[in-house]
Amino acid sequence: MKIKILLVAALLGAAAMSASAGARFGINIALPLPVVVSTPVVYATPVIPTPVVYTRVVTPAPVAVVAEVPPCLGVGYIWVPGYWSVCATGKVWVPGAWHYRPAHVVYRHWHDGYRR
Repeated sequence: MKIKILLVAALLGAAAMSASAGARFGINIALPLPVVVSTPVVYATPVIPTPVVYTRVVTPAPVAVVAEVPPCLGVGYIWVPGYWSVCATGKVWVPGAWHYRPAHVVYRHWHDGYRR
């Protein structure tokens, strides 16, 4: 019994001294209680897609160029026809020409990625 009285006196003395110092001591005895957490509420605003507008610029076809094929320069030459080329200033006509093609050289199609 004396030990209990000394313990209570020590606690009261510590409480009195701590009250003037601004510090607090305490004993908390509690039973564990379940914590109930509700599910979070999420407010979603519907996303309305904006329409995509594509602009297509249609240019008129270039004027057809009629060119005469000059006579062949000799054996082993092939005629490469003219074509419209696109450059920074617009479309430019590249005239056709005769090109020498030796018999041992094989030309491949452009879709193969190169031309020999």
